[in-house]
Amino acid sequence: MIVTRKSLAATLALIALTSATGARAAQDACLTPSDLDAVFAYALPTVIDSAAQACRPVLAPDGYLASQGADMAARYRMGQAAAWPLAKAAVLKVGVGAFGGKGAGGLGKFASMLPDGALQGFASGFVSQFVIQAVHPGDCRDIEFALRMIAPLPPENAAGLITLVVERLEHHHAETGQTGHRLTLPLCPVHPVAPPPADH
Repeated sequence: MIVTRKSLAATLALIALTSATGARAAQDACLTPSDLDAVFAYALPTVIDSAAQACRPVLAPDGYLASQGADMAARYRMGQAAAWPLAKAAVLKVGVGAFGGKGAGGLGKFASMLPDGALQGFASGFVSQFVIQAVHPGDCRDIEFALRMIAPLPPENAAGLITLVVERLEHHHAETGQTGHRLTLPLCPVHPVAPPPADH
């Protein structure tokens, strides 16, 4: 992926605008589990690289992430092109929502007119910061073990497992007010399933 100076500037602008309007994005547009699957399928190499970066100080230098993480990320990187169309739709959905929707004048149109290179840079950059902020040193051994377990899986299965974990963590943090100053994902609310009517 080649990112020009122009697309890089657009990416930084999109990140800044999205960070400033995160609460509004959560109200206007949200990510479904399918959206998250698509984003993580595209960003799997970023997830692996970011986890390795965050955990490097506390993991063994000859452990799985240190010795095999780069190869794992490279293998998943080969599937990024196939995963991008659905990931792009998810990024645009939240980006346009954060700027007030399609009728919000220049800002709403800005997100949908960015080149793919800028949108890919935004998706990877956001996921990287999200992972780095979400990882705690005490979790690193479990994360390393989990990544070793999902390594044989195809991207869509690995992404689905990551989506499941992230959804549970994000909803837990939202319910307990533990969001703090970290990046949060604009997840769609979970609607409880009504119990079946009792037989009389």
